[in-house]
Amino acid sequence: MGEPHGPRADQQKALPGMATTISCRSPALCRRVVAQGLAVVLVLGGAVFGAPAVRAADPPGDLAVHDTPRSIAPLEFRDGSGRRVTLSDFRGKVILLNLWATWCPPCREEMPTLDELQRRLGGENFEVVALSLDRQGKEPIREFYSNNGIDNLRLYISSSTGVMSKLRGRGLATTLIVDRRGREVARKVGEKDWSTPQMVAYLRDLIEREGTGSASTRNRTGDPSVPDDAGS
Repeated sequence: MGEPHGPRADQQKALPGMATTISCRSPALCRRVVAQGLAVVLVLGGAVFGAPAVRAADPPGDLAVHDTPRSIAPLEFRDGSGRRVTLSDFRGKVILLNLWATWCPPCREEMPTLDELQRRLGGENFEVVALSLDRQGKEPIREFYSNNGIDNLRLYISSSTGVMSKLRGRGLATTLIVDRRGREVARKVGEKDWSTPQMVAYLRDLIEREGTGSASTRNRTGDPSVPDDAGS
């Protein structure tokens, strides 16, 4: 008698994780289908058993993250040695631009957390730029830094009355997160703890997503823990 119609038993293959079998008239086709099934199972298994999905870290809820980056007006200020600095000098690194003053209580409260953030993330790809709007010059800032253990932030100051309007600020403290291309990607108005694990994770993720870059380091030390005006 002839063989019964239909696939032979050795040509009936069950895909891993599947209760049913598939029938192949061609052994080569059958092997190819089984291989594709295995690939699907491995991908799904990885997603279920420990291969985390790649996604951006969630920003803190009190941080206003823009849907699209916003341009920032040109801004000029001075460092601790009196040298001229512009925002474009920081192109190539992510920065957290904090507008503050020694006479502002919320600013004073959050300054140690900014110092800690700079200690943890500061370097060639990130910097906390604490821009003081004190009208009395650099001495009150140096005194505040010294009295409060602020060791990692560089001294930046502007006596211009137009800084807040240029940055569309509504008061102190105001903080902008700026990408490597000099665009504002997020903002916070008011006091905040900038050293929380969620904040650090969000910024670290932003730095990594922005890629590596080389900012202008004119007249700056390579060590973020050493202010430009150290010893001056």
